[in-house]
Amino acid sequence: MVSTDPLHRCFLAEWYQPDLSACGLDGMTALLDDAATRLTKDGPPVQLLAAIASLRDEILYGLFVAESAQAVSDTCQGAGRPADRITGGVQARVGDWTSGTPDDPPALPHGIDRPDAGAHRGQ
Repeated sequence: MVSTDPLHRCFLAEWYQPDLSACGLDGMTALLDDAATRLTKDGPPVQLLAAIASLRDEILYGLFVAESAQAVSDTCQGAGRPADRITGGVQARVGDWTSGTPDDPPALPHGIDRPDAGAHRGQ
């Protein structure tokens, strides 16, 4: 997914958690989704696209679409899990493209484009 729309930029939030099992990936995702929903009602839109846990490294990553890093930070704060780091200018691919068909194309926000399904395989 690549967005050139300045209102829909991608950000990567990172949390360094010595014990990820305390909240778990599902728990963290639920907290962030709830906070994004609450904050989007009264402020700029924020959407959590993906959450990834690296248990060995004790790191949790959250991929967000938002208009600013501040909106992502506010979402993380609202979830009670302030991010240790937020990086802007992130590009990512979300979905299953090994089958040649992206899953659930309407799920991405307006302004986020999916590349051609075969492009990553040199087709």
